[in-house]
Amino acid sequence: MIRGKRGITSSTFKFILAAIAGALIFLFFIRFSFQSVETSSLLEERELIEHFNDHLEAFGISEQSYKTINLFDETTLQFDCTFIGNKGYTRNFNKLVFAPQTLTGEAITAWTRTWSFPFPIANLYYLSTDNVRTIVVYNQNTLSLIQKLNIPHTFNIQYTTAQNLDLPQLHANARSLDALNIIYLYDIPNPQAIIAALPNTNLHLAEINPVSHTFTIYTTGTNGFYLGEEMLPGIFFAPDNAPCIITAALERLQQVALVYSQKASLLSTKTDDEDCITRLFQAAQTLDTFRTLDDGVSLYTYLDLIKEQNTLLEKNDCTPLY
Repeated sequence: MIRGKRGITSSTFKFILAAIAGALIFLFFIRFSFQSVETSSLLEERELIEHFNDHLEAFGISEQSYKTINLFDETTLQFDCTFIGNKGYTRNFNKLVFAPQTLTGEAITAWTRTWSFPFPIANLYYLSTDNVRTIVVYNQNTLSLIQKLNIPHTFNIQYTTAQNLDLPQLHANARSLDALNIIYLYDIPNPQAIIAALPNTNLHLAEINPVSHTFTIYTTGTNGFYLGEEMLPGIFFAPDNAPCIITAALERLQQVALVYSQKASLLSTKTDDEDCITRLFQAAQTLDTFRTLDDGVSLYTYLDLIKEQNTLLEKNDCTPLY
């Protein structure tokens, strides 16, 4: 005997559809909640970075100024050349900011000053926290250079001689630091011995030669040149990021040099004095060459030439370029 099959009743079918629809709606709201949290977090990160940049903008209009930027909660900021980031949000503000690759804290110590080489180019920014310690080692030949830099007292920076550098004591205190920067203002006799004496620390060891305007960072194996004394504090506070910032600064210098070259050409059309026309033409040629250079020796050679030409313009009653 063949038995008849019962089909799915209308009420059962409706129940199944309702259950499926309910599950889909539930999953939608879960996904929406996660997306809302992610979006909210990204907005907070963006607001933090924009807030931080507003502070830099506000005190960056002066030739030299320093301040403490409060972040209110412990925050980690990332710095990669001209990019500033926090967690998932990163933005290029096109500022020349000398800061370590990461800074963590509730407050950031900030300082800015105008960088000229030889004409004004841009403001440089220097950032650090209390938990980043910088020690500058000097000798009798470089003491006056430290005094000339006039670094604000708000930074966690000390100056000492090699004889007073107590590495065992420094090692005991450095383990709790986010970073330890040791910068010699002359050739380090035995850099590897210093590195070996400070294990398990985030050490950055560098030497700077003020005569050749060069630096070597032993802990990263990088070296290069700097453009003006204004960049020295940048190497002090951010030896890991300094080479990249100096490269970005050179690009800015080349752009501004073009502007001054064009200014010299324009000024030559505004005078009838043949001597001034000749001098302005020579200045424009020098600046055109200057903006193509990318090695320290040549840049400093042309720096002196530009200064001399500008001085002679003024002495001969011609309009100076800066």
